[in-house]
Amino acid sequence: MKGAMLERDIQARVVAYARKCGVIARKLDFGQGWPDYLLLFAGEVVFVEFKTDTGQLSLLQRHVAKILVDHGFKFRICRDVESGIRLVDQLVNLT
Repeated sequence: MKGAMLERDIQARVVAYARKCGVIARKLDFGQGWPDYLLLFAGEVVFVEFKTDTGQLSLLQRHVAKILVDHGFKFRICRDVESGIRLVDQLVNLT
């Protein structure tokens, strides 16, 4: 699809917005299966995986996401900049 954003572009724009809003955004490098980023704000923790609109979670990514959710963490998938901005806005407005 012509004009579709790449995952890295979605990620860069959402992370820049999050940081502008005072959210701590840290790239995770724990190995395969782990989400791309960790967002921290006012005691809230959200694990975020960035995907294009056609991108799919791998079996390992689904497994890690389930473990995180089962342990009480929030896990979100951002498929476009708009959904990422909404996620950040929701996180910031929790306080």
